[in-house]
Amino acid sequence: MRLANPRLKVITVMGDGDAIAIGGNHFIHACRRNIEITAIVVNNFIYGMTGGQFSPTTPTGDISATSPYGNLAQSVDICELARDCGASYVARSTIYHVNEMEKQIARAVTTSGFSVVEVLSTCYSRYGKLNQKGSPREMFLALKDQTVPIAKAAGDGRISRGVFIDRAEAAYSDTYQAIVAKAREHDAGEPLPLLNPARTGGTR
Repeated sequence: MRLANPRLKVITVMGDGDAIAIGGNHFIHACRRNIEITAIVVNNFIYGMTGGQFSPTTPTGDISATSPYGNLAQSVDICELARDCGASYVARSTIYHVNEMEKQIARAVTTSGFSVVEVLSTCYSRYGKLNQKGSPREMFLALKDQTVPIAKAAGDGRISRGVFIDRAEAAYSDTYQAIVAKAREHDAGEPLPLLNPARTGGTR
């Protein structure tokens, strides 16, 4: 949609499972292409709406419907993945830190290129109850102590919040439109070089 109509502002909201597992290929290459889409990833560490299976962000050792004796796999850091794959803007907040989250989303929507805001959330029924995380209220309040601003991160196991990358990079949509303009300027009666039978040694 974004390539077909560059005037659109495309915002997608997804969970940790459909973003990084089911849609992992799309997520990675959207970052790599730096296409102008804002992805808001709500991460509750579980497939909360489809049965409670472990997701790519489920912590190692935690219990889920598909890991009754503990999750064996390493968890994926969504922000590190997005940053390493080339997104222009990457940030993380929580449903507890609403003001911070709103500022991050506002910046993400106005940035050029692919922007990602990871929002840490909770799922009591599919995750918290199985892993003795306390009541829904306790899980919500725990987000305050389980996270820390990037500037204060001390490697104590808490999750960093804040803006991980905010850089000015050419957006895929802009370079794509430049190619479209170049193609339109080309003489309609002359084939493009790559389609020239004399150069390719054959015909189409």
